[in-house]
Amino acid sequence: MVSQDAVGGLRLNRPATVYTETPPEKLLALKEFTMLLCLSSALSDSRNDAVIFGYSLDNENYNFMIIQWKNHLVFRLNAGGTQKVIHFGIDNFFVKDKKVWIGIVFDGNKLICYQDGKIKNEKRTGLLDFSNWVNTYPLVIGSQATGRSFWVGNIYSLMIFDKSLSQKEIKGLTTYREEFFPLLYYSFTDSSGSTVIDRGKGQPANLRIHRYFRPYKRILLEQDLLPNDWRYHWGDILINIVGFIPLGFLFSLYLKRKGWTFRNSLFLSAASGLTISLIIEVLQAFLPSRSSGMTDIITNTLGTIIGFCLHV
Repeated sequence: MVSQDAVGGLRLNRPATVYTETPPEKLLALKEFTMLLCLSSALSDSRNDAVIFGYSLDNENYNFMIIQWKNHLVFRLNAGGTQKVIHFGIDNFFVKDKKVWIGIVFDGNKLICYQDGKIKNEKRTGLLDFSNWVNTYPLVIGSQATGRSFWVGNIYSLMIFDKSLSQKEIKGLTTYREEFFPLLYYSFTDSSGSTVIDRGKGQPANLRIHRYFRPYKRILLEQDLLPNDWRYHWGDILINIVGFIPLGFLFSLYLKRKGWTFRNSLFLSAASGLTISLIIEVLQAFLPSRSSGMTDIITNTLGTIIGFCLHV
């Protein structure tokens, strides 16, 4: 799942996640920043958000996230000032298994995105502040902190500076890999064991590698869909409903033969669908490729009720 060596750096295979066990509070004082990552993606086309690196818990709770979506690079930033949430990036950025340097710079007025030392995109934001950043989030590599949205590939180094570097300085870093006294610095090609030492300034934010997959935080029965999200997930919702219709139908048939009243039969059928769905969702909280959400419980129970009514 996760391994390190001098050639491949940090290798991440699904499911995999690496994170700081204590929040990196030294990042909270940023006014400008430069983020530099050297990596190669094993994904030719990621259908969903694949989290490469984040100071975050999940898609709803983050300070910043660097994501691969399809073959595009996406940077999400939660900041005060002219905008609260900023989406920024480069289309057609990743080529499968090709090593690339990612540079993301905020100079106090605009965001600049680099690819191998070359400017690929700029976004004027005006003055931003990061006083709204949450100080309890971990740094996470390869997934969300909840163990979802896996990314697959190799990361060779990761640096964050508490200042904006010039294009010349960034080119020097990508060519010679000098340190320039970063605030946060991980070199995965000369690390080994279960801990990756932060060689940057200030209090170290060391990364922890677990031998077996263990997310930073497991989410049990999360409210995974907001009201406005339902129309985008109608396919999954329909499958959940249809999948439990036979259960309600068979319960109705069985209870009718036993002479149960309509009201009691309906109640028992709904309770059975709810209980079975609840057990499934609790178990899914401990599976790396699955999520535990309230939406499935609601739709499964609804499917059971529909199946009951179809027989009646």
